[in-house]
Amino acid sequence: MDYAAAINRLNHFGQQPASSIGAGTVNDMSFGFIANLMADAQAQFNALDNADSQHATHLTELDNADSQHATHLTALDNADAQEAAARAGADNVLAAQLPTAGFQPSSTDFNSSGTYLIPPGAKVLQLIIIASGAGGGGGIVGAAGSNRSGGGGGGGASRTTRNVPVSDLAGASQLNVTIPAGGAPGAPGAAGNNGGSTAISAGTKMILITLGGVGGAAGAAAASVPGGGPGSGIDGGAVGGAGTNAVGANGNSSGAGAGAGGGGGGVNISEASGNGGVGGRGGRFLNNDTMIGSFSGAAPGGAGGAAIPIAGDNPGHGGGGGASAAGAAGGAGGAGARGSGGGGGGGATTGYTGGAGGAGGAGFARIIAL
Repeated sequence: MDYAAAINRLNHFGQQPASSIGAGTVNDMSFGFIANLMADAQAQFNALDNADSQHATHLTELDNADSQHATHLTALDNADAQEAAARAGADNVLAAQLPTAGFQPSSTDFNSSGTYLIPPGAKVLQLIIIASGAGGGGGIVGAAGSNRSGGGGGGGASRTTRNVPVSDLAGASQLNVTIPAGGAPGAPGAAGNNGGSTAISAGTKMILITLGGVGGAAGAAAASVPGGGPGSGIDGGAVGGAGTNAVGANGNSSGAGAGAGGGGGGVNISEASGNGGVGGRGGRFLNNDTMIGSFSGAAPGGAGGAAIPIAGDNPGHGGGGGASAAGAAGGAGGAGARGSGGGGGGGATTGYTGGAGGAGGAGFARIIAL
């Protein structure tokens, strides 16, 4: 019903003279009163229409909220599914690395090359390898009144470790372990030989390798000659001590690799002899201030001390440098321990023999089955 139109008509009637509706008699005031009633009714209907519109808006908002809630629930369900998949994957990885029931961990050391049989039930192999140290250089022989430096100390080898899942070895039943001998010492007036690389392979596949130290330089008619460089790897070795025309430089110590050999002592133009240098410490003993790698040779002509043997899987100490002598033979450098460099030989005067360098320490490997 169009109440506005009816009200307009009533208002129109209320403004005109009227005396009757049907058989009754009325006046203008009566029509006006009816018009007011109709206007009030229209206002109430309009209010109801507004209320219906607001209610519809609220229902739409609730529908939207329900949709967003459903989206959030779906996202949570997806996140739960992803977490469950990740947990299952982690459990599978852990299960693949845990030893089988009844398996007992074992440790095998190699001081020379050989073959390692992978124990049945092993899931992870921990590999620890140390290359071999380099030989020290030999001291020079020269005329009186000249500089006659000792040989440089041999460089220390590197140490490298790795955990290898057995599942990564493509079904291999054994590993090949290559352990090199230490670098040969330099003869008087000759450089020391480099150390060799320690390696572990499965068939033709290389699994792990680490490099040996560099040989010390030969003594020369100079104030000094350099020590050998370090082997490179995860834990690199140390640099050999320089051979000089006085007291040989100490071999350097390594933070984790093998120590280096001390430099050989030499003779200067004033015919003064010098002691050899002390051997450097291996990495596990770097902060042990009460320990030296090896003792140096004492002038005139004392031999450098051999490095103290090392237990466990630790890299070794370097050999001590030999002392020089103006009127006698130069002292030989001391041998290095596991993976470490040999000491340099001492210098000497013509008519005598210069000191030979010390041999580098051999390589090493340890395989732990877990």
